[in-house]
Amino acid sequence: LTEQKSGSEVGLHRSYTSACSLLEAGLMDLLTLNMDWRGKLLSVAHSVQQQPGNTNRNSQQGVKLDLSPSQDNLSFKTKVSMQQMENRPVPDTAAFIQKMEEEKRKVEKGR
Repeated sequence: LTEQKSGSEVGLHRSYTSACSLLEAGLMDLLTLNMDWRGKLLSVAHSVQQQPGNTNRNSQQGVKLDLSPSQDNLSFKTKVSMQQMENRPVPDTAAFIQKMEEEKRKVEKGR
């Protein structure tokens, strides 16, 4: 997956999924895009979606791929999910520093 950044700069994000596990899942996969609070792409995750009762696997011969024309197993069924960071409250450090300075002055005047 490539990402076009400002100017001619291009970012590259990579993820790996085993081809065998992708076939076992019936070519059903999930692409997750993780964004920062500004909407900029941070990372990409690729995973397979295992379905309960999916029995395409033969323990002695590997993955069994059914090539009959009635089957829809030769096309990817990819779901794309976008996760964005949530904005949290930011501590008011300026007010905290001002309060600490005021307390320090009070202690110094009290001596």
